[in-house]
Amino acid sequence: MERMQAKVKGDNIIYCPHCGRNMIVPEELTSEKYLLHPYCGRLFRNPLLMKEVKNIIVCPNCGELAQKAPNYTSRKDWPTTLFLCWFLGIFGIHSFYVGKVKNGIFQLLTLGGFGIWTLIDFFNIVLRNYRDGEGKLIVYVYKV
Repeated sequence: MERMQAKVKGDNIIYCPHCGRNMIVPEELTSEKYLLHPYCGRLFRNPLLMKEVKNIIVCPNCGELAQKAPNYTSRKDWPTTLFLCWFLGIFGIHSFYVGKVKNGIFQLLTLGGFGIWTLIDFFNIVLRNYRDGEGKLIVYVYKV
């Protein structure tokens, strides 16, 4: 059974993750780490404390703060990587562009692994499953 997290409705109104009923948190309890729900009698982590914290990873099972969230996406441009792989992939230019120098050298020497390595890289780029030299995903950023 999947555990739910408490959700914040208003300023001091929250939903219990166990029974789903809402609860008004008194001002003197807003700084407490755990709250006791008066209807179901169960303890849960206070979601009002997590409202002010930005850029965090919260465990979906227990609601504890895991760590600061790193930046998982690469700064490399997705369309540029795609076009470099399509037109110059057998020479490994796309690998050099994203910072995978060793892969680029091997692709240059083997003509993209006889085209197979290039084809695999191309499909990984299209499916947004391709990573740069630092291990970050190369994704298309939609600009509004």
